[in-house]
Amino acid sequence: VFSHGEARFRAHNPLGAQAGDWVSVPVPEQGVLKSALLMYLAPLAGLFAGAALGALVNELASVLAGGLGFVITLLAVRRFARRYRHAALFHPTITARYPSEPFTMEKTCRSKS
Repeated sequence: VFSHGEARFRAHNPLGAQAGDWVSVPVPEQGVLKSALLMYLAPLAGLFAGAALGALVNELASVLAGGLGFVITLLAVRRFARRYRHAALFHPTITARYPSEPFTMEKTCRSKS
């Protein structure tokens, strides 16, 4: 999305698009949101939960339990990702194929001088 080069990734291809074709690959908003929450917030929550539980004992226990909570949550996220890797929500699908570049945008600059 934000790169200036060629992007390569796997996508379900029900339209039979070939290499070099211009295609539309919409990203399911729910999939992006769930992935972001899972990858960023879950480990952070594990870190804080472990640290809070460890703080009941002492500072060293808080640090160790926080690290353990983080690692356990990362392993849980990895297991979840493996289980749902074939779910359609998390896979891009080509929805349209164009004979040539679908649109171009001119960059214009208006200056007051």
